[in-house]
Order: sequence, then structure tokens, then C-alpha cells
Amino acid sequence: MKQVGRVIRKKEGMVDLEVIRQASCGADCSSCKGSCEHKSEKVTLVDTLGLHRGDFVELNTSFKGILAFLFLVYGLPTLFFFIGVFISLKVLPIPNGNIKQLASFGGGILGIFLSILIIRFVDKRFGKMTTITMERKL
Repeated sequence: MKQVGRVIRKKEGMVDLEVIRQASCGADCSSCKGSCEHKSEKVTLVDTLGLHRGDFVELNTSFKGILAFLFLVYGLPTLFFFIGVFISLKVLPIPNGNIKQLASFGGGILGIFLSILIIRFVDKRFGKMTTITMERKL
């Protein structure tokens, strides 16, 4: 996905860019008749193009990286919830009934907490990696 960013600050080989997020309708508000507001995000990248304050740059975002982060944030907790429910249903020596169902739900919640710990570890380790690259100066 290609976007345009504007350099708002340059410091020690890094640039802070202001990127206007595109709306889900493609920023063509007349097509969806929605009340879209264009929010901006601040992105810090290594200056590989020799940019100056006020310059515009074309940015490219990797869909592969975005999908990996989406799976990590949304898919992993869901997967761990179901794994926790299944394991607690099969392993706990509680006779069938409401208590076993409640205990299996608790196993699912423990699975979600485990996935959050994994997400925090991955974020600390790889959170600074970016899927955004500067393509060219405009």
C-alpha cells in the first residue's frame, strides 16, 4: 500500500513523518457519503533519501508484515482461547456439568492471558521493526 508522508522533523539520521491515514472508502468521501475524518499518524524512520523538513516522500507498506501483526494481535488470543477450553475440557477430572463448562471457560481465559504474554514478548523483541519503507522523494 502506497501512502505519502511529510517530514516534520529531522534528527540524527532519523526523520519524523506525518502520514495521513487513508479512509476505508479510499478517501473518496463522495462515494460513501460517510463522515470520514482524516487522522494523521507520526512515523519515525531512518533517513535513506536525504530528506529535509517539509519534504514529501512516498511510503510503501508491506501487506505481509501487516497481516502477520494482525494475526498476532487478533488470531493468537482467539486460537489460545479455544486451545485452553479444549485442553481444560479433556484434562480436568471434573464430572460433566455446569462446573466443568465454567472451568473450561477459565482455561480459555488462561489461554488468552498466555497469548498476551507471548504478544508482549514479541512486541518487545520485534516492535521496532517496521513494515514501512521510503520509496522516493516527491
